[in-house]
Amino acid sequence: MTDQNIKRITLAQILKMKENGELYHDPNAPADESLSAYFWANVSVESFKTAKLKPSKT
Repeated sequence: MTDQNIKRITLAQILKMKENGELYHDPNAPADESLSAYFWANVSVESFKTAKLKPSKT
């Protein structure tokens, strides 16, 4: 995914969208996704790696 495909939005903008009814929430959505036995048989724990963050262009 390239940076041009990434959309950035502030928490204030999200809250304004929620206030304006622009966000959709399905009250009948499942609580979580169930993962297959294949996933759990092949899962592995990775150690945390610190990401190098780029400064914001604001």
